Amino acid sequence: MAGLLTDKVVLVTGGGRGIGAASARLFAAEGAAVVLASRSSDEIAAVAETIEAIGGKASWQRADVSVGDEVSALISFVVSRHGRIDGAFACAGMGSGGSGSVLDIEEKDFDASFDANTRSAWLTVKHVSKAMIAAGKGGSIVTTSSIASTMTNTRGGIYAAAKHAVDRISTVAARELGPLGIRVNTIAPGATRTEMFARWEKSKPGITEEIARTTPLGRIGEASEIAEAAAWLLSDRASYVSGAFLLVDGARSV
Repeated sequence: MAGLLTDKVVLVTGGGRGIGAASARLFAAEGAAVVLASRSSDEIAAVAETIEAIGGKASWQRADVSVGDEVSALISFVVSRHGRIDGAFACAGMGSGGSGSVLDIEEKDFDASFDANTRSAWLTVKHVSKAMIAAGKGGSIVTTSSIASTMTNTRGGIYAAAKHAVDRISTVAARELGPLGIRVNTIAPGATRTEMFARWEKSKPGITEEIARTTPLGRIGEASEIAEAAAWLLSDRASYVSGAFLLVDGARSV
C-alpha cells in the first residue's frame, strides 16, 4: 500500500526539533519529499541526514519564517528544487515566553510570542498558498495551534492569545482558499514530550505527572503522535477536511 504522502512535496517549518522533526521523519516514511526549514541550519541538516540515511527524501533551507522575505525565498527554493509544493506543516513557534499577569508582560515578550507563533504561521500560509495558486493544483496546509488557545491560563496568556490568532487566520484562509482547491487545517497539541517540554520539567519538577493526572488518557503525548495527525490532514485521505481545529491532547481540554 502506498504511503499517506507518496510523491508529495511537503515543507515543514520548525523542522529541526520536537514535533517538527518527528513530523519530517514521518512524512518522509509516508513517501513525501520533505523540505525542512528552521533558523538552525545544524539542526535541520541533522534531521535531513537521518531521513536520507534510511532511504527517505529530504532537503533543507535555513529560514526565519517570521520574516516575509525569508519565507518567500524559502518557497522559491522548494519550487526550484521540486517544481511545486503540495503541502506545508507550519510548525515553527516558541513556548510561552513572558508569563504571569497581562499587566506584567514585557512588550518584547509580547512581540516575540506573536512573531514566532502567529506571524510565522500567517507568512507560511501566505507564501505557500501563492505558490500553490500559481501551480493551479491546490494543496494542503496545516498550522500549529495549542490547547492553550482554548483555555484561560494566566501563566501564559500571551502565548494563548498568539495561538488563538493562528486559529482564526487558519479558518479565514480555509474559507478564502477553498475555491482554489487549497485546504487549511489546524492541529492543537496538548503537552507533548519534546525538548521544550523537558526544559519545562527541569524548571518545574513534577509537571509531567501533574498533567498526566488531569489528562483522561493518563499521560502526555509523544511528538510522533502529533505528527500522525498532521500527516493525515496533509494527505488526500482528508480531502474533504478544511477549516478544522483538531485537538491532539488526550482529551485534557474537553
